[in-house]
Amino acid sequence: MTGIVNERQSVLDVAMQYLGSDEGCFFVAEALNIAITDVPTVGSSFEYEKADIIDLHVANYYSENNIIPVTEI
Repeated sequence: MTGIVNERQSVLDVAMQYLGSDEGCFFVAEALNIAITDVPTVGSSFEYEKADIIDLHVANYYSENNIIPVTEI
């Protein structure tokens, strides 16, 4: 599966959206080759597997309800 960074998303936002947990920020940062405190480039993408999803219930909820978290100032 492919995750894509949207405008004003932090690494944490991306982790929550695709992996369902803030714990996923380390996976996302590594996949994007950035630090967890860096601002990811809009449009950057990364590959992940279903096994990488930490909380499937949360990830599915975000996806099914078109929730795209954006907290970057």
